[in-house]
Amino acid sequence: MKRELVQKVIEAGIVPEQAVKLMKHWRMLDEDLPAVERQSQTEQQLLAFVAEIAGLMEEDSEMPEMRETLLDMTEATFNTLSQHCSVLVRKWERYVRTETLAVKDAHGCYIFKNDTPQGAEAAAVGNVVIHEKDYYWITAVSPVYWGERLMFFRCSVREVPEEERHLLEEKYAKLSDVRRPRKKQ
Repeated sequence: MKRELVQKVIEAGIVPEQAVKLMKHWRMLDEDLPAVERQSQTEQQLLAFVAEIAGLMEEDSEMPEMRETLLDMTEATFNTLSQHCSVLVRKWERYVRTETLAVKDAHGCYIFKNDTPQGAEAAAVGNVVIHEKDYYWITAVSPVYWGERLMFFRCSVREVPEEERHLLEEKYAKLSDVRRPRKKQ
């Protein structure tokens, strides 16, 4: 990404100041990138930033992939906060029930680890998460990186309607062939 574009995004206040410091520390940003003093900005100033950013993005014909990073989610944090949950994984025309570890974040999304077969398999649109007797459809999945390494999958969910939930409960609640992962200490 062009240096000017990065500078404008930081100046606009889109990236929190603490995140900028961490990104410099991890060498994701140039160390010599000047620090920006944040000031309260008027709507006109913000619109000017948007126009400048759009112009810089148009100059850069090849847009890089934007990777999501959860700065507060590490492997140790995941192992501490994770809970067992069941996931109905869609296999052709039916579901297979599996057990995995997940963290429910403050936004109601479920986060699965990439390094376990159950976690990677669970994170797919159309699967059903069963957690504390609630059923949720996975509606969107976004990969979460730690640097260049794919660490987690963050899944947006919506509650399964009552009538569909009863059908799922009748058909899949009694499955005994369930794999349970062990929680790391």
